[in-house]
Amino acid sequence: MSDPVEAGRVEGLAVEGVGFQGEGWARLEALGFLSIPHAWPGDVVDVRHGAPRRGRAWAEVVAWRARSPERVDPACADYDRCSGCALRHVALERELAWKASEACAILARYAPSAPPVELDVVDAGVRSGHRARGRFACAVEGGAVRLGLRAITLEREILDLRGCPAQSARFLEVIQALGAALDAAPAVAASLRAVEVRTGADAAALACLAVEADPAAAAALEALATAALAPLGVRVALEIEGEEAAEPPPSLPIALSGWGVTVQAPRTSWVHATPACGEAMVGWVVSRLGGRRRAAALDLCAGVGTVTAHLAQRAARVLAVDADHRGLAALQAAAHEAGAAHVQTRAGRAEVILRKLRAAGERGLEVAVINPMRLPLGAATLEHLAPLGVREIIYLGPAAVSAAKDLEALHGAGYLLQRAAVLNLHPGTAHFMLGLHLRWGDDVDFEIIKG
Repeated sequence: MSDPVEAGRVEGLAVEGVGFQGEGWARLEALGFLSIPHAWPGDVVDVRHGAPRRGRAWAEVVAWRARSPERVDPACADYDRCSGCALRHVALERELAWKASEACAILARYAPSAPPVELDVVDAGVRSGHRARGRFACAVEGGAVRLGLRAITLEREILDLRGCPAQSARFLEVIQALGAALDAAPAVAASLRAVEVRTGADAAALACLAVEADPAAAAALEALATAALAPLGVRVALEIEGEEAAEPPPSLPIALSGWGVTVQAPRTSWVHATPACGEAMVGWVVSRLGGRRRAAALDLCAGVGTVTAHLAQRAARVLAVDADHRGLAALQAAAHEAGAAHVQTRAGRAEVILRKLRAAGERGLEVAVINPMRLPLGAATLEHLAPLGVREIIYLGPAAVSAAKDLEALHGAGYLLQRAAVLNLHPGTAHFMLGLHLRWGDDVDFEIIKG
């Protein structure tokens, strides 16, 4: 074997395990850990690696000596170089098993000693054509336009992905039409940094162009994109470097299954990238809520109302809270259309709103659904829930480690875990949502087991 530190290359390397980003890894005494995207235990590879930092170096495969018997066809011509998906090279069942194992390890490491809860694995059974939104970088090299994601090579160049199998047919129709127009005008495309495409209900679509702070260049790009996309019924918006977003931002209709209506979701609001997976997540929430009707429910970090619409069918009063005032305004309009007058909204930071509710004497919020972004809410926010009357919590954590840390805070506030779930919102990637179902004051001891 060649000297890995001097040569930057290792031959005949056996992949030992899978890292938290879904990458394969192997250990070398002279280098520490080598992280190898798209590698899997059982692979034997030749790799080129970068400089090690903090005991780890990233590497790319330059040759395959042997492939794991667990590998499958990723069904993507660009997969060997693309950074968008991490686990398409193994079967869905193997991907889900790995995510379940990761969830158990995270809970064991970060969460307090607590209940034998079963771990549900919730998946929509889709792996291709599922993503309704996405953001592609743009670069012009040698007169050629590239629209896509960074490669997993050490150089991290942009890989053109206009045929990405993870994206929906409508998304691909939009990105391919825009790409064709950019190909014909590379000088105009040079000022485009990225394009975000969102698709919604009834084939609605929005393309937002991130452009340089150059008025002439921005105007030229907007005109080019509008000419290419208007015939497809696609709206075009600009995101100009250093400038505040348009007021109000453009919106897109998103279906709310709980009410059978659409919500006009602002572009600045979070919506599910994969609607089918979002519906599977909601199904798990509904199953945990059961059939009992509550007097009042709290939807904390409600967004545009994906869960609120279902809570409204199971509680006499629903309070939706979020820092996104535009998203809440859209939610309130959808509730009005659905005849859900018992849904109220409060815009602001979660900790501030909860503290004000306590000061006002609120005591009747029986159940709370909490769906924060990737940072933990923390004890300073979560400690307000029990005094508000919350005796049951369904926590939906996009970042599993953050969710486990919040679980520790909730445990300290008197809540005990009843059930957990891996919610596979991003098939083919290493990302998953950790679902937690807790009740206040149940005096049981448990350990985590996979169901």
